[in-house]
Amino acid sequence: MTTTDATLPLTDIRVLDKARDHVSRLTTAAQPAVLLTLRLVFGYGLFRAGLGKLQNFDQVVGFFAGLGLPAAQLNAGLVSGLELVGGLLLLAGLATRVIAVPLLVILAVAMVTAHRPELGAFITDPGTFIAAAPVPFIAALIALLGFGPGNWSVDALLARNGAAD
Repeated sequence: MTTTDATLPLTDIRVLDKARDHVSRLTTAAQPAVLLTLRLVFGYGLFRAGLGKLQNFDQVVGFFAGLGLPAAQLNAGLVSGLELVGGLLLLAGLATRVIAVPLLVILAVAMVTAHRPELGAFITDPGTFIAAAPVPFIAALIALLGFGPGNWSVDALLARNGAAD
């Protein structure tokens, strides 16, 4: 086999280029819907988690105290409120990148405290790590932090009107 035999014919390369361009256009067109879906699913999840914590506040304070978190009542209120308000902001796509940062912080603290065994399994048992409740939220928030809320958001509406970012 010669070197030329091992290469793709020029027509095959053009087909691959066209396919790559087509996929690129499709994924670019789908980006607003993907980001909206992330915001709606995980924003609603955070809202419900915060609401549940507020509705069972004494139990959450006890849980936080049992984890050894300082100022358990203050931290329970902070986390509950941040999840509730942060979830609502994500649902709307308002201040998405700003709210993602403190939400990531509380979820990282949750991994280190309440989900320590799952965090420890990162290398030895990745399935256990991935199954930890905060992990999908962390992944979604990192995506939203990197890509923003998308075109179908209050942030984008404000930016188009010259009032944001």
